[in-house]
Amino acid sequence: MKSGRVTSRFLNKVLLLLALIVTLSLSLAGYLINEIFVRTTTPQIDAQIQLTSKAVADGIERWLQGHQAVVRNLGENITLYGIGAVRDLLSRPTPAANFAPVYFGQPDGTFTREPFFKLPEGYDPRRRPWYQAAIAAHDLVVVNPYRSASSRRLIMTLAIPVEKNGELLGVVGADLDLDTIKTFLASFDLGGLGHVFLVDADGLVLVHPDPQRILKPFAEGFRLEDHLGGSIANAEGSSYTTFHPLGSVKWYVGVSIDRDKALAPIASLRHLLIATILLLIALITPLLGLTLYRLASKPITEITTAMSALSDGADVAIPSLEREDEIGAMARALTVFKHNLTEVQRLEREQFAQRDMVAMVAHDLQSPLAGIRALLRALPAGGNEAYLEEISRTCAHMHSEIGQLLQIFAAKEHGPPPPAEIEAGALFERAAAVAASVASEKNIAVRIEESPDRVRTEPRAAAGILDNFLSNALKYSPPGTEVTLRTERIGGALRLCVVDQGPGIPPEEEEALFRRFTPLSPRPTASEPSTGLGLYIARVQAERMGARVGYQPNPGGGSIFFLALP
Repeated sequence: MKSGRVTSRFLNKVLLLLALIVTLSLSLAGYLINEIFVRTTTPQIDAQIQLTSKAVADGIERWLQGHQAVVRNLGENITLYGIGAVRDLLSRPTPAANFAPVYFGQPDGTFTREPFFKLPEGYDPRRRPWYQAAIAAHDLVVVNPYRSASSRRLIMTLAIPVEKNGELLGVVGADLDLDTIKTFLASFDLGGLGHVFLVDADGLVLVHPDPQRILKPFAEGFRLEDHLGGSIANAEGSSYTTFHPLGSVKWYVGVSIDRDKALAPIASLRHLLIATILLLIALITPLLGLTLYRLASKPITEITTAMSALSDGADVAIPSLEREDEIGAMARALTVFKHNLTEVQRLEREQFAQRDMVAMVAHDLQSPLAGIRALLRALPAGGNEAYLEEISRTCAHMHSEIGQLLQIFAAKEHGPPPPAEIEAGALFERAAAVAASVASEKNIAVRIEESPDRVRTEPRAAAGILDNFLSNALKYSPPGTEVTLRTERIGGALRLCVVDQGPGIPPEEEEALFRRFTPLSPRPTASEPSTGLGLYIARVQAERMGARVGYQPNPGGGSIFFLALP
């Protein structure tokens, strides 16, 4: 179950990563499609707006030129037919059809208007803007909108001075009602995207669908030259406005487009892309999860479950061996693991059997060795004392090592015995007493330095290690030397040390000191037997009780073997 939960977490992480990759990939693709469409569509919209603006300007230009032509023709007729024909010329169908009203102001203040309208007392045409503008320009002028003195409506006047032989006859004026111009501008179809209006060179609004904006600046701080061209994509606010100049007057046709409506196709595509991406993510992610589960997660779970069962000792079949991909390679590797595990288990059983056999042999040897030592002590002296003593020492040595070996086996089987508190001096005195006869025979003094230290350890194991160290010290020390038992404190740890004056250990052999059956160059001084197991057994005993054994050269010559207790 645990391996299944681990695999599920792994699947979730992989699925999350794949979903993130898919989301990023689709988002990037959507972004690129949107950018391509925007960069393709925006110039088309800009071109269409500019084309519309130019078409509107051309239409207004032709319409205005037509009205200008009517006014010019009227002025020429007055020049041709004289002042007496003014009223007749003003009432002709062409002027009346295009303007309302049409009038003529003379230098003496005479004012003729068609259709007739009684003007306020004291009305003087010479003081009106249209009259003054035409005189100043000496040519046809288009006067910005103003409020008519007769109708009080906003009108726009076309005026031209009439001269004959260099003499001013008067000024012809023709009014265009602002509503007429607005109706004409509204005739240009922008598809509901915006509206058309007129401004002069200073940005003053002349004609606009909103009456409140007429004769007011288009915008605060408005600069007309900043809007002659540009792109709708860079427009600020909700609308995009472009201007196109008229040729006959210093006016500009303004085309104002609702930015959101003009860019609606782009917004629609963007919304469609977002919906498509979300739908694809919603479809692809479960499919990826199902595919990943069937192709990877489920086989991995089966393999890890089989591995757990194998480690618990069960004999299970290995799944997915037929696959030729990485999962199949993992399954075949598990087959190798199963084979190796079976072999390891077999070797462990053999090792346990060998250990049991060694333990039984060691146990069985203790009694015969004890009996041999007892018989040797009971034999009468008869000149063979040296041989008998050598046999006795050999039996004692074998008895000690077998005892330590049995301690190790017992600890592995039942766990180490509980530690106890004991004086370090007591451990030294016991070790010296055990080795007293050997030390006496080799004329080696065993000296114990007084120590107030008390240690908490396994007394039997610690005593066995000290016996081992002291036995080696006596074995390799020459007669007439001294072996010292003492304590040291280094770094907070207490050391029980056995210091001898023997040959010491060559530096290149120090690493091999505590290995099994490793021959060393120093030889016993009295040809005592050596199995090569003593120091190894000491190391194993020390590690079993959480301690450490070590060696360092004696500065005065010889060796220092120590047991470092925590």
